[in-house]
Amino acid sequence: MGNAILEIIVMLLVAAILGFIIAWIIRKSRISELENELANLKAKNNKTEAELATLTVEHKTSLENCSNEAAKFKQEINDLNKANTNLSDVLKTQKEKYKNLEITNKIDAEKLKLEILAFGKKNETLSLSQNLLQEKHDTLVATNKAHADKYSLELAAFDKINVNLATEITNLKDSYNKEKEASKNNTKQLKDELLELNTKNELLINEASKWEQKYNNCIENSKKIQPKAEPKKPTTKEAETLIRIQEKAKNINFAQIGTASESEKDDLKIIKGIGLFIEKKLNAIGIYTFKQISNFSEKDKDMVNETIEFFSGRVRRDDWVGQATELLRNKN
Repeated sequence: MGNAILEIIVMLLVAAILGFIIAWIIRKSRISELENELANLKAKNNKTEAELATLTVEHKTSLENCSNEAAKFKQEINDLNKANTNLSDVLKTQKEKYKNLEITNKIDAEKLKLEILAFGKKNETLSLSQNLLQEKHDTLVATNKAHADKYSLELAAFDKINVNLATEITNLKDSYNKEKEASKNNTKQLKDELLELNTKNELLINEASKWEQKYNNCIENSKKIQPKAEPKKPTTKEAETLIRIQEKAKNINFAQIGTASESEKDDLKIIKGIGLFIEKKLNAIGIYTFKQISNFSEKDKDMVNETIEFFSGRVRRDDWVGQATELLRNKN
């Protein structure tokens, strides 16, 4: 970079010198032209005077005419002298301009010298910086070489470990393939058993729904027959479960989730993971609305999950809070 700056400075100096030479040549050319014009005027003046002398000798009889002619010639000479004076003034002006140009060039040359000195100092500073950077580079190269040697040794060790791991992986793959073949038959058997269990579960659910309907019908009929009789404690398993869960409602933080009545009830079954019985459990502990579920804290999720005796972590996995928040937003 220092060499490039030096080359630019040299080129600027050369350009300045060339400009100075061109200006000097133009000035010299102009002076030569003015001198030639002056010489021509003097030659013309001499010629005129010679002609006047010749006419005076040869034509004495026409002296008056010659005098007039001489006067005319003198007038022309005066005009030429005036022109010469004007040319002298022009020449003087050009000399002053040249002198000013010389002074300007001298000032520019001094400035260039100062700039060259400044660039020289910068170049020295850059050279010192370059030396420092070279030293740092050499240090880094030595350090990198040491690290490279260390990494080479570690890489060789890792290669050995990778070979052993590859052997173990191959053995594990063989074992896995054997176990996979053995488990295919077990998987098929389990699928058949699961299908059978699902079928039985659907039958049991249908049967439970029928019994639930019968129970509800019995309750309605008993109310019609004995309207003034005291309500008896439900004896069905579902009713017992709801009563047991209702007793745990005191564990719920209603200050956090808010309260609601059955008249404000939302269809909680819209939320994925909440069926008819789970909705009844939630209603039993005082949870009726999407807004209440959307206000669940992390602690509330676990407490509600435990209170309604649901599968562990199901409230979190099915994201009841997120679903309730979205349903509440759409509802509004």
